[in-house]
Amino acid sequence: MNERETKRREIEAYMQQAQYMLTVSRDNWQNGHYGTSVNRSYYAVFHAASALLIAINEPRVKHYGVISAFRQYFVKTGLWPTAFSQSYGRILTNRQNSDYRPSIITTQVNAEEDLQDAAQFVAQAETWLKDEGWL
Repeated sequence: MNERETKRREIEAYMQQAQYMLTVSRDNWQNGHYGTSVNRSYYAVFHAASALLIAINEPRVKHYGVISAFRQYFVKTGLWPTAFSQSYGRILTNRQNSDYRPSIITTQVNAEEDLQDAAQFVAQAETWLKDEGWL
């Protein structure tokens, strides 16, 4: 297997994980587990953004490294609209609040918004990766 094929498989694995996280997020939202839904929505975005960064040879592993590199290489360059950067940041903040600040209640509405935005992010990533020949 050549280097490009290895990279393509890694990107594909990240995108499969992103889709799985969306499914788990929806399931948790439907069952009223809104904090867990937000957590899984975040990881859907994180995995999709990681796949994008691998595609451009700028992989990162830490959460803030991924969001920063995504903003640098995809938003500031105009490849992606600013709205995706804003929703990524909001979902990250909501995930941190849900996971580490139990006094902040995650509502059905917040979880639904994060789920919808995560689904849009993953769909946009899939489209971009297909257009670039990675999927």
